[in-house]
Amino acid sequence: MDAAVRDHSHEKTAFVALPGGIGTVDEIFEILALIQLGRLGSKYPVPFLLINYDGFYTKLLEFLTTCKAWGSVAEGEVENLWTICENNEEALEHLSAFYNIQNPDIKNA
Repeated sequence: MDAAVRDHSHEKTAFVALPGGIGTVDEIFEILALIQLGRLGSKYPVPFLLINYDGFYTKLLEFLTTCKAWGSVAEGEVENLWTICENNEEALEHLSAFYNIQNPDIKNA
């Protein structure tokens, strides 16, 4: 967690959740909660990317939709806390835009 704290605007870091097991899912929800509660200890926002390679996290995302239907998660409560990317190119494009980095050749990165 400490590695993702941004004390200065020039610092560039991100949370990136790749496919994993129970520990990864635990960390995903911990990060979501810390971002939601404003408890990261970071002066500047830190992007959180969920990398949904080959639909790995689709069932998790469906679970969150079910939570909305049950009223345990409010509409829009989770969507603004992270960005869901399907591949590396989407992740690099999001980070480039977030940090205003001009990188015209993302496809070859």
